[in-house]
Amino acid sequence: MKLPIIDSDFVIMISYLVVNCGSVPPAGSHSSLVNSTGTIYQSTVTYVCNTGYTTAASMTLTCLSTGQWSGNNGPDCTG
Repeated sequence: MKLPIIDSDFVIMISYLVVNCGSVPPAGSHSSLVNSTGTIYQSTVTYVCNTGYTTAASMTLTCLSTGQWSGNNGPDCTG
């Protein structure tokens, strides 16, 4: 995609690639997906443990510049 940057004297075009991490990783054991901001670079997905379960793992995964999520799936929660 190209976007124009307009100046009174000239116009330049900037090209960039949109990094997409693909499908949102599935929730782990005893957890649920509660929010997703998308699947492109810097998007996040947030999970919550089901009632009665906890985890020490991160509850949020981020789409990285490499096109990969910061984890393979949501946290595994234990009761």
